[in-house]
Amino acid sequence: MKKYIIAAIILGILCVGIVWATASSSISISLTISGLGSSTTSLQDNFTATEPNAVVRGYRRLTTQDINEVLYIGDISTVEGVLLRSVDYDLQVDCNYVSAFDPDILIEGATSVYFKPVGTVYIRNPSGDANTPLYEYVVFGTR
Repeated sequence: MKKYIIAAIILGILCVGIVWATASSSISISLTISGLGSSTTSLQDNFTATEPNAVVRGYRRLTTQDINEVLYIGDISTVEGVLLRSVDYDLQVDCNYVSAFDPDILIEGATSVYFKPVGTVYIRNPSGDANTPLYEYVVFGTR
């Protein structure tokens, strides 16, 4: 009987350890923005161990259709995350531009995405689309 009780206790400890390990790998993002030009009210990003100490935000309209434009990041040296919202028309985003535009993300009009880029971020309207989208962005990072 003692062997079964000890085995049950050990199994219970292992199960608790497995549940704990699974819970520690969760990812949560919480961000509130309330319209164009508004300030960010809260951010929790568990993707990285680095706490952002710099924020650049703004909104602009693409100046020319079918032309790649670099996302302005101000004085941020290491980008930890980007919140990008297309206000009116679709946008394409290249998160690691090298020598040619290769879209990684399509943002449909009036929707938002949050991502961590791995290189220079370029934005453009979908090929053949005659619109010049208005977009809002918030870049989080370190100086």
